[in-house]
Amino acid sequence: MRFVARIFGVVFTIVVIDMLISGGYEYHNMGSVYYVSVNSNPGKFYFALVWQSLIVSVSFYFGFVVKLKEVEK
Repeated sequence: MRFVARIFGVVFTIVVIDMLISGGYEYHNMGSVYYVSVNSNPGKFYFALVWQSLIVSVSFYFGFVVKLKEVEK
């Protein structure tokens, strides 16, 4: 489970950095491509940025910070 959380943390970190560098993101809906940027729709952009940053922090916590309990014999 820690491995999956680490993968999610790395992937979503890359996505958040890409959003900040490019200034937006694109998504597909019913065959159409939509691009959301700070200028076109700031509410949707900042909500996506906060949401994905929350996912990064939670997956970082479960992937790197939490210690597994030792199996008692």
